[in-house]
Amino acid sequence: MGAAVTNQFETGIKSSWLNDRLLFNFTYFHILTSNLSNTEYEPGTSNPTGYVFKAGDLKRTE
Repeated sequence: MGAAVTNQFETGIKSSWLNDRLLFNFTYFHILTSNLSNTEYEPGTSNPTGYVFKAGDLKRTE
């Protein structure tokens, strides 16, 4: 199983109006983490079995 890989993109705009009495901020980010793995535990316990399994990908956008 390979290592997890993260790709990230972020951009933003800031603006001020009326002598800094009105401020505007817009931020967009996109984060994609692929090839996540998770530890397997014995059922009903917090004891790890020593095995890991592929947990999938995680996408965060805001």
